[in-house]
Amino acid sequence: MWMVPLLGWWSHVAIDVFTNSRDYFPAPILYPFTQEGFDGIAWNTPWLLFANYAVLSVTYLLLYLTRKRTVA
Repeated sequence: MWMVPLLGWWSHVAIDVFTNSRDYFPAPILYPFTQEGFDGIAWNTPWLLFANYAVLSVTYLLLYLTRKRTVA
């Protein structure tokens, strides 16, 4: 069960590698063995920003619609 919390960290690292541009903050892929970074897509790219907010909105909407309501 201890692996579940690590999934958040691993997914964060995977997302960082591909969404940090070399101009802003290149994420070193195999640190400490190399300092080489990957030139990913910057977060402020309009289509990526829109896609990010769209996925978050759909996720929140699905969570809201599928939550269990308690009768008081």
